[in-house]
Parts: sequence; structure tokens; C-alpha cells
Amino acid sequence: MLQRMVSGFAALALAAGLMLQAPAQAAAPGALGYVDTQKIFQSYKGAQSAQDRFRKEAQNYQEELVDAQRKLEEARKANKSADEISKMQKKFEDELKPKKAKVEALDRELSGKIKKQIEAAIAQVAKAKGFATVLDKAAILYGGTDLTGDVLKNLNQ
Repeated sequence: MLQRMVSGFAALALAAGLMLQAPAQAAAPGALGYVDTQKIFQSYKGAQSAQDRFRKEAQNYQEELVDAQRKLEEARKANKSADEISKMQKKFEDELKPKKAKVEALDRELSGKIKKQIEAAIAQVAKAKGFATVLDKAAILYGGTDLTGDVLKNLNQ
């Protein structure tokens, strides 16, 4: 899900940093920028609309899954044979498998799109301000310049 991407993106930034080539005129040599990726995902309108779209699709799938489980439980209570229940379960799995795949594909598509947009905004702000390196806030113990607000302004224009 998109929420998993937040922690994945933060881990990526933490592990390697976002190495961005930028002119050194605005920031002092060796200056380090950082962003709060969690705040960006929470405040970026594009990420919010993507999450809303994903939630709707996931909720539809979840409702169908719950309905199938309810029908299986009813069959068990009606003392249907193990073979009948197994056939019902197989039928539901076959029906739900493409829907689950669709939800997972939508998650990958939206997550990738949002990640690219955020990375592009970070790169643009870093370049404009002269930062060669931008890390996630979680990786910073001391110092650095917070670029989060500028990145959000860029994204939410």
C-alpha cells in the first residue's frame, strides 16, 4: 500500500540518501538538505487522492472477500459436505484472484507515480537551492537544512 511506500521510501533515503547533482552556489559546500517524507506523503494532495482511489478499490475487493467468507460459513453451518465447501472455496478464489491482482497492480502503479513525483520535486528544490545531497529527516542526527516545506509547495502547486 501507499503507507508501506512511505516507510520504504524513508528507508531508501536513509540507506543511501538521494544523491542529487546541483550547483553549489546557493548552499555552502558540504551542506546537507533533508526532507520529512512522512509529512510529505501526509500533506501532498496527489498522494492523498491516490490513497483515496486505492482505498475505494481495496474496499470493493474487501467487501467481496467478506461476502465469500460469509457464504462459506453459511455452507458449513448448513452441514454441506467438505467437497461442496471445497468447490465453493475454489470458485470464490478463482473469482477474487483477478480482482486482488487488480488492486495490487493499482497499488504499484499509484505508489510508483507518487514516488517519482516526490523524487522529482526533491531534485528540483535541491537543485534550485544548491544541495547535492538530500536525506530523509530520520537519517539526520544534527544539522542540515529542512527542505520539506519547499518540496510541498512545489508538489501542491
